[in-house]
Amino acid sequence: MGIKLLPTSLLMGAALLTLLSTAQAQTGSVAVNTDGSTADNSALLDVKSTTQGLLVPRMNAQQRGLISSPATGLLVYQTDGTAGFYFYNGTAWTSLSTPGTTGPQGPTGPTGATGPQGPAGPGVPTGGTAGQVLTKVDATNYNTQWATPGGGGLAVYDANNVKLGILIDLPAANIASSNYVTVQTSAGYVVTIYLTRNNNSDFLLGTQIYWTGANCSGTPYLNAGSSTANYRAAKVLTYSYSSGSLYSASNPNSDGTSPTVTMPTIATSESPTTGLCSAVTTQPTTLGYALTPVTRATAGLPTVIARPLAIR
Repeated sequence: MGIKLLPTSLLMGAALLTLLSTAQAQTGSVAVNTDGSTADNSALLDVKSTTQGLLVPRMNAQQRGLISSPATGLLVYQTDGTAGFYFYNGTAWTSLSTPGTTGPQGPTGPTGATGPQGPAGPGVPTGGTAGQVLTKVDATNYNTQWATPGGGGLAVYDANNVKLGILIDLPAANIASSNYVTVQTSAGYVVTIYLTRNNNSDFLLGTQIYWTGANCSGTPYLNAGSSTANYRAAKVLTYSYSSGSLYSASNPNSDGTSPTVTMPTIATSESPTTGLCSAVTTQPTTLGYALTPVTRATAGLPTVIARPLAIR
């Protein structure tokens, strides 16, 4: 009696089916490997290899579209068009290569270390004199130089043609009927100059000066004329007839104004028109401005003002 042998491929297939069935029955999982290890209990199919990969069905886009009723999660590799892995999400085929939507912005990270200090910027040009300003030299940024402003409008000159300052106040339109003018000097100080007086009293602000010593000596204070705190522009000068000196308000703030202060014990007061000193019997209740002497050179004025004055 002859024995008919089955082809080798059929025998191997049958053995593999028997092996898979046995593994499924024993553990519920199938292991495919070359080292004989068992499948992980959490995996239905546990494939292990360091030399081979897992190959899923490959097809073109048309073939993929012809799959009837694809199951959610079905995975194929598309070979044409935008090639890559595609899975069926239950509604449509989706490429695994397509980026997802942008998620929300994460929290701001910590501030980084401080960077190195940059190079020093251009400084103010050296030189310059009182009353000059910085002007642009050309269109280049920061390219500046000191210059004397042209100063439009009328100015007051003495008989030696010395410019005393820019005219900022003229009480009457006709100079013949005006008693004084107020100017701003090249140094930025404001002074009042009498036009018709022929004595040596060039300046007068018409405000009483108090002194801490007898005969208009000691420390001078400008009468504020009120018990309410106030401010005075520091560069508005006042003139003392008794001392022959110019004064400005002391301790100016960054905005150029000086605050009133409580005056100390006052001994004498100076007349704002004659300079005569009188003893003070009753301490003034008003506030005042502490005064600081200002030289004529600092104020931008000549030592002697030659008369008559001219406005032009």
